[in-house]
Amino acid sequence: MIRPEKLGYKTLHTGNRKHRDTSPDMIEDAKRYGRAHGYEGAPGGWIYDKTGQHIAHGWGEFYYRIGGQTIERWKKTQ
Repeated sequence: MIRPEKLGYKTLHTGNRKHRDTSPDMIEDAKRYGRAHGYEGAPGGWIYDKTGQHIAHGWGEFYYRIGGQTIERWKKTQ
């Protein structure tokens, strides 16, 4: 198993939070927004920003972390 820190990513202990409900559309929108703004997914499902700091675990949680309204507004400009 490849650990994120072996690839140069920073990790922090975040606890065992329950993931919020998401739809496939929300996840796809989060991926498109994230990739367009320099975020990337890594082994284990973590999403990292340009500095290598993790932002969320999974694109569904990323959707909530960034803010669904922000992503929806961005979609309208595409």
